Parts: sequence; structure tokens; C-alpha cells
Amino acid sequence: MPIIDTVPIVLGLVFYLAGLKQEQIAELDLRKAKGDLAKSQSLLETAERVEKYGSWELDVATKKSTWSKGLYTLLQMSPTVDPSESNSTLSQMLVLEQKLQQALSDPLEGREREFTIQYHVKLKDGAVRTLRGQVSILLDDKSNPTQMFGTVQDITELDLAKKKPSFTSKP
Repeated sequence: MPIIDTVPIVLGLVFYLAGLKQEQIAELDLRKAKGDLAKSQSLLETAERVEKYGSWELDVATKKSTWSKGLYTLLQMSPTVDPSESNSTLSQMLVLEQKLQQALSDPLEGREREFTIQYHVKLKDGAVRTLRGQVSILLDDKSNPTQMFGTVQDITELDLAKKKPSFTSKP
């Protein structure tokens, strides 16, 4: 009866089982990462809903824009509408659009890369809302804008409260 060298077989089996173990660990890590991402997205959506804000980003070169669920909700737009291709986007955010176009056309050397703007939009239901936008512009090494990020918050109630006269009684 021939003697079989079992070392390669045993080593092969060990490596095979170790590979399965690594795949299982990788699968568990992936599941945990997906769970953490879903929890983070849920937290962001809740915060946006409670605080009445949304966020966006714009790739300047491609003019591709991405909006958060909160921004679609804030502007009463369907998330199925691509903001990069939507004419209603321009009509709803005219002042912001003008400010962003100015920021992109002006030379940015020596200028702040972040700014705040307050503007009004007329929503689909006819309501006019006061919004505050925070914008950050990323520049390349030649001071050309490459990416823009921002948040938009509905501050209508705060704006109205500032405009209301307050009365105090004198003793």
C-alpha cells in the first residue's frame, strides 16, 4: 500500500476552511456596514425633517447635482426628478441660482469659499417660504471651482418672528 503524503491535503483543507472563514467575516462586516449606513441615513432624514432642511452637492464640470431627501421635501418636489435636468429647479430657486452662477463666474482668488444667502421661493402649493442657504465651494490648484456643497433651511417662521413687533409692558 503506497504511503500518501497527507501534508498538502491537510494544508489545502486548512486554507480552504480559512478562506471560508474569511468570506464569512467579510460578509458579516458588509452586513454591519450596510446596517450602520441605513441607521445613519435614517438619522439624517429625521434631522432634516425636524429642522426643515436639506443638503445638496454639485459637480461643477458635469453640472450633475445630487439632493438629499430633505431638500426634495422642503421644495415640494418628487425625488424622482433629477435636479440637474429640472426646469422647475431653476424657477424655484432663482435667487440661489443667480448667486451660484455669480460665484462660479467671478474669479475666486482671495475670495471666501463659503457664503450664506437668504432668499424666497414659491412652492408648488403657492406658499412663499424664506430659505437660508449655506454654500461651500471647493477649488482646484488654479482656484477654479470643482465642487459645491450646501444646505438649505426653511427659516420662514424665524423670519416672520423677527418682523413681528414685540410689546413689553412697563411696570
